[in-house]
Amino acid sequence: VRVDIDENDLPRFKPNLSGKASLRGDPRSSIDIQFVRVEPYVIPKKALTGAGTERVDTRVLQVIYVVQNTDIPLYVGQQLDIYLDRDSKTDQ
Repeated sequence: VRVDIDENDLPRFKPNLSGKASLRGDPRSSIDIQFVRVEPYVIPKKALTGAGTERVDTRVLQVIYVVQNTDIPLYVGQQLDIYLDRDSKTDQ
């Protein structure tokens, strides 16, 4: 899973954070994700929500996570809601 972290949230992000993902439209779904690596460049945001308060000049850091075992079917290109646990770190 490629996670976009808004540049405004970067001070709160730390590598190795564990997290959970949920399917768009189904917040009850819960999928464990594990940190893999950080892409080294902050890039322009490509997936815009269209919200009136969203800045169009936002830049993001892309972080790669791997999906842990799940029975929930996932598809290439599908968007997920990601929640990172700032209080936990994996041993990588």
